[in-house]
Amino acid sequence: MEVRKCSGYRGAFLLLLSAVLFSGCGKGPADVPDPSCLEDLFGYRVAVSSGDSYDHLISEYPEIIPIRVGSGEVLVTVQKGKADYGLLDSISCLSVDISQYGLEPKFTGFRSMDYPIIFSRGSIGLCNRFNEFVLYAESSGLMQRLKNKWINANESIHILDSLDLPDSGKPMKVAAAGIRYPYTYYSGSELTGFQTDMMRHFSAWSGIPVEIKFYDVSAALQEMQINRLDATYIPITINEERAQIVVPSIPYLHDGGMCFGRIREYVEEKSFFQSVKDSFRNNLITEDRWTLMADGLWLTIYVSLLSVLLATATGALLCRMRMSRRRSASGFARVFVDVVRSIPLLVLLMLLFYVILAPFQLPAQMTAVICFGLYFGAYMSETFRTGIESIDGGQWEAGAALGMRRFTTFRKVVLPQALLRIIPVYKGQIITLVKSTSIIGYVAIMDLTKASDVIRARTFDAFFPLLFVAAIYLLVSWVFGVGLDIVEKRLTPKSRKI
Repeated sequence: MEVRKCSGYRGAFLLLLSAVLFSGCGKGPADVPDPSCLEDLFGYRVAVSSGDSYDHLISEYPEIIPIRVGSGEVLVTVQKGKADYGLLDSISCLSVDISQYGLEPKFTGFRSMDYPIIFSRGSIGLCNRFNEFVLYAESSGLMQRLKNKWINANESIHILDSLDLPDSGKPMKVAAAGIRYPYTYYSGSELTGFQTDMMRHFSAWSGIPVEIKFYDVSAALQEMQINRLDATYIPITINEERAQIVVPSIPYLHDGGMCFGRIREYVEEKSFFQSVKDSFRNNLITEDRWTLMADGLWLTIYVSLLSVLLATATGALLCRMRMSRRRSASGFARVFVDVVRSIPLLVLLMLLFYVILAPFQLPAQMTAVICFGLYFGAYMSETFRTGIESIDGGQWEAGAALGMRRFTTFRKVVLPQALLRIIPVYKGQIITLVKSTSIIGYVAIMDLTKASDVIRARTFDAFFPLLFVAAIYLLVSWVFGVGLDIVEKRLTPKSRKI
């Protein structure tokens, strides 16, 4: 048998690949006995939600390797082996049978935590009113009844109470992440959970309408700072800086932390097809989760279509200004295009949402449309300009010789030829725009991508929701591409029927 040796480059590449794949893997939970305290986690990868109290806790232990993930992804991270252990509230773990996911509690009680509602400094009156409600709910036994109902692995009793809610007056706007079971989560396209039930009782008791909105934790803080939100029950660690803009209510719930890890002897006995079937049912059918995906898809298409129209109009206007003989117009267009294209799209989106357009109180969807319209309009303007300038100058002279005005020459002679060169690049920019809408969840929009995040946080299935969303984006991009292909064929002289 002939043995071939790897070349120097190939061997170096394999060595580098191995180092990347296995670096930071930690010791693995099977190396030592189960941990019983935080000190036993030294040298292991521990998953925590980025920015929460457990993140701050393990930062005090440099020997622990932190794996910081998004809210609601801690269980998934440990389940998939990306971390050795995870830290969560004991309520979150006790309300779910985590053994079905191959996980088990390791130790608990290492930290006592209080849960308040976080109010903005401009809503102190509402905070005082809520404090009165908490005292009433505790003395009347209402709070304990809600705890018994929701902090329970029996999901059949997880139903919102039927209440007579007020429908007039200025609503109290409350932010919810919708990814923390059983506190607040989505059932279908509706928010439910312990905190949602509690806030509905507060509304009925106080006569103040409560409007619960989906927000990311960072977006909620920014909105509270500019007084567009009254409160949030997203868990937020209040440090010295945050204390300048928010104030906590009295605690309505107490909890202790829990460390969990994978079950050593756990073996997945399902076949591949059974796993696919179960994933489809859990992620789409159970609790009508497909409605959340459908709403997210509609919002993605809505933002995409409006953004395409605005970007095209903006690109055409900037192109006209750039080609103008007036130096002021061409100079403005040149500076605008250079500035906008130099700013990352996500940064521009957050800058418009939190700073520039914040005083106008525009809906988040409209802010996203404006952002994509300006950003991709800047790119399209250069595409339009390049396509028009690529047409030979003799075409303009021919139009003038025939007695055509300059605009008529552009519309009937230059533009049809330029479009044939513009559309292939324009199509790529449109598809890029559609895919880029996946970032609008950062400004509190429940789009398709954010809907998949919410479902993953509920089902602990990292594979199916992402694959499903990728397939939908592929289909939507294909539809946009086919539409532009039809337009391109109609503009091509060879494909026209004479």
